[in-house]
Amino acid sequence: MQNKLCIDIGGTNIKAAVIKTNILSTELNKINIMKIKTLGWMNKSLPEISSKDHWASFIHKNRNNPEIHSISIDGPFGMDKRNNEIVSEDHYVKTHGVPYNLREIIAKKLGLNVSIMNDADAWIKGIIKYYKLTNKNIDFPIISLCLGTGLAFAGASNEKDVQSIDINKYNNFDNLSKAAGQPINEGYRVHDILGYKFFNWIKNDCLHWDYLRIRKEYTKRLIALLQDLGEKNIYNYKNIKTIFLSGGSSDFLSIRTIQNQTSKKIVGLREDSLDFDLNLIPLLGHI
Repeated sequence: MQNKLCIDIGGTNIKAAVIKTNILSTELNKINIMKIKTLGWMNKSLPEISSKDHWASFIHKNRNNPEIHSISIDGPFGMDKRNNEIVSEDHYVKTHGVPYNLREIIAKKLGLNVSIMNDADAWIKGIIKYYKLTNKNIDFPIISLCLGTGLAFAGASNEKDVQSIDINKYNNFDNLSKAAGQPINEGYRVHDILGYKFFNWIKNDCLHWDYLRIRKEYTKRLIALLQDLGEKNIYNYKNIKTIFLSGGSSDFLSIRTIQNQTSKKIVGLREDSLDFDLNLIPLLGHI
């Protein structure tokens, strides 16, 4: 048995857990998930997140618990999958100072095997792992939309062929632009229409809206995005059989309404549909 420290870097929080590589489904609700705020970490100090010496690192937080044999990290990074490194032209490398050789730095410092992946890959791999652990079937091909501070989008034609997709590189999402009343361009992307800027808009301009009104607006935008994915046939969308919707912001989606507007099978993975912490899903993607 090997224990792996799995770390998921989100836009608001960074979550981590030490998970046995041979974990059983009956153990999922017993895993301790550690959390820290992302603010202050997405820069040159990111390697310290697994330092033995930093008081806020996950290694330090886990010091009285099981031994760690390897580390795996996911984040919103463009990846050089061949070399398992962040691409040097990645936004977080050029703008924030995150080391592109993050994996190498941590591996040398700790003397452990370290791997890195894109966060969208972690989410869809975690979904597949969860279904496998619980002996549930998935109707492939699938796409996964994780809605949180941003939007993580990935597809899988089978349980091994996984591909993250940068949805923000596409423009002219006519249905989504119309639903949001906002053109999509380099200054305002899909990420903004369904991510934290949407909820900031609600907080600043629409405090009189109740939960159902917010849910209706957010659901309308998600349906419009799916329509655009179909019209552009992104990731061969026309052949997709199942769509997984997850992430903290998915609480504001009406799964039934979305299901009625598409021929795909819609699966909502949310806190109320699981018997363990939703934050465990991307962490399972590292196992």
